[in-house]
Amino acid sequence: MSRFIIPILCTLCDKEAYSDCDAMSVNEILLSELCCLYSYSGIYKSCQDLMQAGLITYGLQDGNAYTYYLTEKGKQYCKDRKLVD
Repeated sequence: MSRFIIPILCTLCDKEAYSDCDAMSVNEILLSELCCLYSYSGIYKSCQDLMQAGLITYGLQDGNAYTYYLTEKGKQYCKDRKLVD
């Protein structure tokens, strides 16, 4: 995994993306303060890495875009590393 994972996880936690209905697309993640300096491809690749690690999964599609939300394992990862309150 790369350095992009922490801002992505923090963004998903901050926006409470905990279910398929609340999932966020890469473009929505890019609009957050923490991820605005990264590229689309960097965020996309990191989301794929996070999915393989079981920390996030696909939500409902937004048009042609995939969306992502935190799994229980992802929520625990954030809590263990004190990324959330």
